[in-house]
Amino acid sequence: MSYKNFTVGRALALVGVVFILIFSLGAVIGLQSLTMIRWWIPLLFSGVMAALSGTVLWRIWQRLTGNYSFTLNFICHFVFFTLLLSGLFYTINFAGANGNARKEKAPVICKFKEKHYRSRRVGRNRYVRGPEYYEYYVKVEFPEGKEKNIQLPYSTYKGIKQDRDLTLSLSRGLLGVDVIRTSDLAKDNPPAPEKRKRCRFFGTHS
Repeated sequence: MSYKNFTVGRALALVGVVFILIFSLGAVIGLQSLTMIRWWIPLLFSGVMAALSGTVLWRIWQRLTGNYSFTLNFICHFVFFTLLLSGLFYTINFAGANGNARKEKAPVICKFKEKHYRSRRVGRNRYVRGPEYYEYYVKVEFPEGKEKNIQLPYSTYKGIKQDRDLTLSLSRGLLGVDVIRTSDLAKDNPPAPEKRKRCRFFGTHS
């Protein structure tokens, strides 16, 4: 990218592009595990559309990059539009899911947790690693062979047993692809009642 004549307008446009990329990538990562479609299908479709449109629209990137090379501007267009279209697909489909849900059971293959760290600000534009926290997941398998990692609150996660079925509520999205309603997970999978211990001496329950 050429820094010659790097105007305020180009700077704002670059910030906007980066913001859209972050939003799109977050939508893909966050909603892919809740959408009943193989991850490569939206990505492949978006990539094809981005490549086809890039043969014409690569010129609009010249003002941003300050470079007149077809290859550089085509790559920028391809990456941006692939992520943008993928993010829009997941977002629109998820946001348009109707309220009619069907129940489906899927066996729990495994349970796992991931450690993360919060950021803590210690000065102007300076951050350090803060306290740790965990995110809890279960991996389930559907009859057609799809596997999904579903994030759960710890209160639900601790009551889920491996090799048992997890009840899921599936709603049809606006673009026709089912999505998992995480808001129903706790209700659909209540913790099993604790077994009452039998008193050894009197034959009663404690």
